[in-house]
Amino acid sequence: MNDQAIKADAGKPRLSLVPPAIIEAVGRIRTYGAAKYGADENWRQVELERYRDALLRHLCEYLRNPASTDEESGLPHLEHMACNIAFLLELEKDMKLTNKKFDDDYRNNDVGWIKGDKGLMRIKRFLKRLLSKARRQDGKRDLEER
Repeated sequence: MNDQAIKADAGKPRLSLVPPAIIEAVGRIRTYGAAKYGADENWRQVELERYRDALLRHLCEYLRNPASTDEESGLPHLEHMACNIAFLLELEKDMKLTNKKFDDDYRNNDVGWIKGDKGLMRIKRFLKRLLSKARRQDGKRDLEER
């Protein structure tokens, strides 16, 4: 009998290859956050943009001084970055799995003024489709007139 017949894990990630330091780092930040905010899962209610902003703030501080720590928590900026990345990875994965709007307003910076408004996002998508259709029809007319 081959190994896969006993335990089918081909193609699955080997999590034993993940350095323990990153798991411990995220654990320290999560422990601090849970004590500060009083809820273990409230991080799921925060907008992606806020985690991106926090990630960039910690990155800037880390680049200025790799040994620096966050003033409030006393924990390394690098650990805060790891936790923000973990949150972003998890939240974006959840959005894809549940077929929620995948952060369109931040991927398309030209629509920053309608962030978070689902109704306006639907209108924007409708208008884009309508414009695209009109352009295709104009192209067909041009070919027919030639």
